Amino acid sequence: MFWSANKQEQELVSSLGLTPEPPKSDANVDRAGLYVQDAVGSKLEYYLSQKVTASQAVCRADGRQSYRLSFDLTSQVPGDPLKSVPAYVLGVYKGEKVPAGTMRLDVMTYAPDGSTIVGGSVNGTAFDPGKLKDGANPVSKVRVEIPPGATVNVTFDIVAAKAGEKALDVTVTPLVRATPITKGALDCGTVASK
Repeated sequence: MFWSANKQEQELVSSLGLTPEPPKSDANVDRAGLYVQDAVGSKLEYYLSQKVTASQAVCRADGRQSYRLSFDLTSQVPGDPLKSVPAYVLGVYKGEKVPAGTMRLDVMTYAPDGSTIVGGSVNGTAFDPGKLKDGANPVSKVRVEIPPGATVNVTFDIVAAKAGEKALDVTVTPLVRATPITKGALDCGTVASK
């Protein structure tokens, strides 16, 4: 994402879709975002790969759709990072009190505007998604640590703002490797009932 105080530069950036604006839904599509941010001061995300599964179904009597965004984050940091990864990539792991090569990430979702984030989990363990907002978008954030070679799953459950069926679109933080985003079936028996 990019922003410039120069009006001509900002117009060009906007035309390319690189402006740092929250996802905006429309009459046919609910849009959400899944983002990662380094919380160590490293460059280890070079070794990060991510995979997203977006599932949806009408599970509620009020006709509002339930969405589940499942985010698999995998560290491909080499086995002995102190020998194989440059110090400037490892970052300030000592000061942050994490093992060398362990990624500490803030994982965020920007839910579709007007929706409600009703649940979240890390590797199947629930966490309180909180009640943060950015404009009309509910936001939830959780911090995770990913050792070299490990995968962490972060899941967010969301209820749409209004009754009716819409498509679901997800944007992600771009990484070195492309992020596969697949559609999955949502089992209504597994969603939060709030």
